[in-house]
Amino acid sequence: MVYQLDYNSDCKVMTRDYMLVAKAAGVEVDASVVDDLSKLHIELARLRSFWWVAAISLGCLLGYGWSLHAKITMAVPLVLQFFIGFMITGVFNMCMTLLVDVHPLAPATSQASLNIVRCSLAAGGIAVLQILIDAVGVGWCFTVVTVICLSTIPLVWAEIKWGPKWRESRATVEQKHSDESQSPVMADKTKA
Repeated sequence: MVYQLDYNSDCKVMTRDYMLVAKAAGVEVDASVVDDLSKLHIELARLRSFWWVAAISLGCLLGYGWSLHAKITMAVPLVLQFFIGFMITGVFNMCMTLLVDVHPLAPATSQASLNIVRCSLAAGGIAVLQILIDAVGVGWCFTVVTVICLSTIPLVWAEIKWGPKWRESRATVEQKHSDESQSPVMADKTKA
């Protein structure tokens, strides 16, 4: 039920953001037709709400660590865990949707790549978590994790700022490779 609630809210937020960015760009959205992303700042459309979602999840993560440190009633960390999971799932959904949008020819490959990186980072983080807790305590451990997460936020800003240019460069290279790979085939067909 919680996943369904989160999925529905993520869809509504991302749809609203997409519509707002499309309207600002003068692009008419038709659900029956795939939109031309060359006219739309899809990075902004997909990551527009990232800032408040990340702020809530990181605030809850910090509060979670310090609530465990203070050894108060377990209700507080459990409620914070709910909000952390709810918000982090929103961040994942935004990133995964953006990946599919910018890699329409290989969406499964892009998703698999993201999952490998995400799971590898999670495994590394879990491996050092207890060591960090033993060294600095629970509250400071989650403060360090929050700071590490905050340090990655400039990457989101960079994707929004330079993403369209990177996407255009990649499309040019992919078109060039596509043209090169089709040329010999077309020449063979004309000879036959």
